[in-house]
Amino acid sequence: MPNEQNKARLLSIQNQLHAQISLCEQLAATDASEIRAMVGRWSFAGNAVLDQREVDPRVYSQAVVSLLKTYAHAYDIFFDHLPHYPTLHHLTLGEIQVNDHIVDLLTTLPSLKDLHLLRCHFICEGDHHLKLRSLDIEGEDRFPMELDDHLPHPAAPLQFFCRSTLERLTVRTERGVRMILSHSDRLYVSEMGYLTHLTLELSASLAVQNDFLRFLRQSSNLQSLAVQSKWIDMQCGASPLAHLQTYDGPTNLAGIVLQGTLVKTVRLRNFESGHFEDPLDHPNISSALVSLGLMALSLRCLRIMPIHNPTHHVFDLIAELFPNISSLELMFEDSNYRCTPLRTAQEQMLSANNGFNSDHMPVEVRAPLMNASPLSVLLDEMSAGRCMLPHAVQQLELRYRYNFYTTTVIHLPIETQQRVVWGLSKSNPTLRRVDMYEIWMLIGDVWIQG
Repeated sequence: MPNEQNKARLLSIQNQLHAQISLCEQLAATDASEIRAMVGRWSFAGNAVLDQREVDPRVYSQAVVSLLKTYAHAYDIFFDHLPHYPTLHHLTLGEIQVNDHIVDLLTTLPSLKDLHLLRCHFICEGDHHLKLRSLDIEGEDRFPMELDDHLPHPAAPLQFFCRSTLERLTVRTERGVRMILSHSDRLYVSEMGYLTHLTLELSASLAVQNDFLRFLRQSSNLQSLAVQSKWIDMQCGASPLAHLQTYDGPTNLAGIVLQGTLVKTVRLRNFESGHFEDPLDHPNISSALVSLGLMALSLRCLRIMPIHNPTHHVFDLIAELFPNISSLELMFEDSNYRCTPLRTAQEQMLSANNGFNSDHMPVEVRAPLMNASPLSVLLDEMSAGRCMLPHAVQQLELRYRYNFYTTTVIHLPIETQQRVVWGLSKSNPTLRRVDMYEIWMLIGDVWIQG
């Protein structure tokens, strides 16, 4: 049975390749020039494993040899015909070797503006100046490491794109980041004058972080910055990013790059292990928010995630430091949360009157309170109207999950959501929209789900 399954899978892949070949050949016909002129987006999915195999019947079965030949034909015909698409502006390539020949070929495309490279392997040896508007490099490549012998260094500085035209740059591979950022150390590099959006995954390396800060100094017109990885604390400074509107990244990096900005939207994250987010506890949140409050005076949208064992003090601090924000997004994490009915109004009143001192409560009220998780208590406080939001907040987004390891979301019952929304709206009259995986909107005087 396994052999039959393998044969069926090989046949399915081969049929897909034949379909690509057929489409390319049809579009290559002389009478299809008008159709080619209308093609604006195109993609080709290569295969790192097939790229490395030789067509040798002494090593592989006939089915595999046939597949390899079909793949090689599909690869050749795609790139041979690529220059015949004059209006092609968006190209996606996956799992191919990006060598000098491929980049030279891309340079001949007159309308190419957006290039997305997924799990590709760079073996370029020369500099290139692709005039792109946006460049995305994502996914660690699946090619054997010995291919790096083609390069002077596995992450050799590479001038891959024209620095005077690029507006958006996304690099979510450590190798790609080292390759591109290390080029900024060259003395003759030009400014990234048009770059407005930058998204990077940095490795936990002081050398890479220094290259990143140097790159920022060459990107004075940035409007959006996202750093999705840990930042090592270091004594350093960054040039003011006067045009920055949006920041998404580590809390400790925010204190470096947000100085002197008029940032409007901030999303604070806590990366303690590579690119994986750990929850923020109350001391870390307090420190980060106080620091942010001194810098981001023009802030209108604040996002914090995730927050470990949340309490109402998070709301109090945000309301005090950021009274003018109109949008707030929070994620709460509580591994001990169990979905139970919210406490009754009597239980909540007893809890409030006793200052949460369970010694003075009836035993039937005391037992549930003693066993309540932090999130359960917070939900009770929100439903009772004891959580104050910034006075200008109109939109609130709340997310819940159990813990970092499972990332399993907590879906609250509709009745619980309804009580939370009503409670929040009582103490926050400007609130108009609440998102708790279900959307709640205030229409007139009534909260509507949908």
